[in-house]
Amino acid sequence: MATAERSRPSAEVSVFEDAQRGSSHQARADTTVEELADDFRTRAFHLMDEHPIAAAHLVLAAASIAPGCAAEKEVADEFAFVIADFTQQLKILHHRAISRRTEPTGATRHGA
Repeated sequence: MATAERSRPSAEVSVFEDAQRGSSHQARADTTVEELADDFRTRAFHLMDEHPIAAAHLVLAAASIAPGCAAEKEVADEFAFVIADFTQQLKILHHRAISRRTEPTGATRHGA
């Protein structure tokens, strides 16, 4: 990721960086799905040499939310079936993480 950060123009700011910095909801609301998809494609380009699997996921995400052409939509639709099980497991992990965050902090926990 460090390589991608260095090669990207400093003026380019992603939705995720805004979220990490705690910017307002308004800044994220102004970003269209097309802009988000383009950001994913740009990040995938910079990641491809060092992290091809991560880059492939970003390209698939971009194609899923805002395909640039009919061929890209076809690829996204095809791979949606291939990664359905992964998607389901990721949803379960996400739900567990949200549940952990909403637990009262003073509660006694067993384990870690």
